[in-house]
Amino acid sequence: MKKIAFVIDSLYNSGGMELSTSIVAGGLTDCYDVTMITGLQCGRHLFYPLNDKVRYIDLDVYIPKCHIPIFSNWRIKADYKRKLSKFLTCEHFDYVVCLGGITEYFLPSLKDGSKKIFWFKFEIDIFKIWSVKRRFALLRKLESDLQKKRMIANVKRFDKVVVLTDHDEQQWRKYTDKAKRIYNPITLASPQVSDCTNKRVIAVGRLDYVKGYDMLIDVWVKVNKKHPDWKLTIFGTGKDRAALAKQIEDLGLEKVVILPGATKHISEEYAKSSIFVSSAREEGFGNVMTEAEASGLPVVAFDCPYGPREIIRDGYNGYLVPLNDKAQMAERILSLIEDSEKRMLMGKRSLEVVKKFSLGNIINDWKIVFNDLK
Repeated sequence: MKKIAFVIDSLYNSGGMELSTSIVAGGLTDCYDVTMITGLQCGRHLFYPLNDKVRYIDLDVYIPKCHIPIFSNWRIKADYKRKLSKFLTCEHFDYVVCLGGITEYFLPSLKDGSKKIFWFKFEIDIFKIWSVKRRFALLRKLESDLQKKRMIANVKRFDKVVVLTDHDEQQWRKYTDKAKRIYNPITLASPQVSDCTNKRVIAVGRLDYVKGYDMLIDVWVKVNKKHPDWKLTIFGTGKDRAALAKQIEDLGLEKVVILPGATKHISEEYAKSSIFVSSAREEGFGNVMTEAEASGLPVVAFDCPYGPREIIRDGYNGYLVPLNDKAQMAERILSLIEDSEKRMLMGKRSLEVVKKFSLGNIINDWKIVFNDLK
């Protein structure tokens, strides 16, 4: 049986990257010997459980107690490289899949005999998005351009580059012929299907600028004026929570816009909602949109790079709204609130559209990649 290792810095976060990686690793165990390797878990619990057949190893990479990046990053990288090289060489893996982080800078140079695959979970211009709304804008832009060039140079050293959307594959093809699109699978283990009758709109994701919740809260001012009996619930945690809470208070929306934090029972929350909204300025893929579709919800999303266009069929199971167009976003949400038949029909269509993201289809795509690297 061929041996696969997934290498990711940590698995204690509640993000879509951690969840989808865990699901794919588990799905491959029927045909492969699979190991999950972390380096910077630091004794914390895994947020998402791994399949019982997946072996889990943490390398316990050394992190100085007084961690000052400019002085200690090289020590972390050196210890990481030494421990990972030793483990891979002893274990004789056939394929090693890198999820980015520190290891992307040295993994291709390790001479352990494995084929190296870079699985990039963001869109190619993610550094540009991250630099927006930060001090010293010009300096940040130059920094983001440099980071992108550095990343591309590193990634070209891998044997294969797996990305999440067709659009992203086209962008990567400008720099390497090794790019291959594989979607993330549906990340809900057992979806509960909504009947789309509750007066609640749901959004899910980390609370930061990239996810655009500041825009969604502005949108809700217009929605609330026409339908004050409908509520918006945004599940997630993040650095912008306080700012978003203040925005909600300033707009007088405390009773209708709720920030309950993260939940491990998200399937139940989708089932208690009637519309899903994504206000993201950028998405690597959009796991929460496929989760919502698997729960029978119509989806309204900004048509940001790069995921929504490949997940939503505009006018069929939801709507794509021009990026940053808050007025049209409000109109689309209102159209679904005011037409229950359309809302329910689009929800049923979501159950059809989401089938292409089934775990079986995604595992078959991974098998093709591994077979091509023999």
